[in-house]
Amino acid sequence: MELTRLQVARRTELGKGACARLRAQGAVPGVFYSPSGENIPLVVDAKALAKAFEAVRYSKPLAMTLEDGTERPVIIKELKTHPYKRVYVHVDLWGIDLDKPVDVMVPLVVVGRAKGVVLGGKLAVYREKVAVRCLPHLIPDAITVDVTEMNIGDKLMVDQLPVPEGVQVLFDRSFAVLAIAGGRGVVKEEKEEAAA
Repeated sequence: MELTRLQVARRTELGKGACARLRAQGAVPGVFYSPSGENIPLVVDAKALAKAFEAVRYSKPLAMTLEDGTERPVIIKELKTHPYKRVYVHVDLWGIDLDKPVDVMVPLVVVGRAKGVVLGGKLAVYREKVAVRCLPHLIPDAITVDVTEMNIGDKLMVDQLPVPEGVQVLFDRSFAVLAIAGGRGVVKEEKEEAAA
């Protein structure tokens, strides 16, 4: 499995002042968390991080390369952005084992136009992402849901999501990820038809 590479360096200066200086130089401070509990403060070039994030987002593994040439497989666990400057301010990289399952959040992509929407209903999406568990090379870019055949009142439950083989959706109890809700006019028409 060919991984996107991200060059990082160990960060020796810690604290808010040091982090602010790094950001002013076009770098992003961060932390690497290993599976064994080791935490390494690090720094990464902001442009390189943006390019890597565009390729992997939160769900695909990448190869973190330290200055001594050591490579470790990681996923981007969290990437904080400035509230209004649209720049990265901190990154958390989570060390993984490529031969062991990982838990990640995967986005839902809705395709099609539901029959219920054509009749005046509304598509209500309750979850934009769901947690899945699988081997790193099986992590899907997204879970695609075709709503074309859904009518007013239909719900898609989390345990009904179409996931690839080897991917398990994680949940404690079942819940709706989306539904086709009826508008006021639609509900009124249905009541009138039922009364007739």
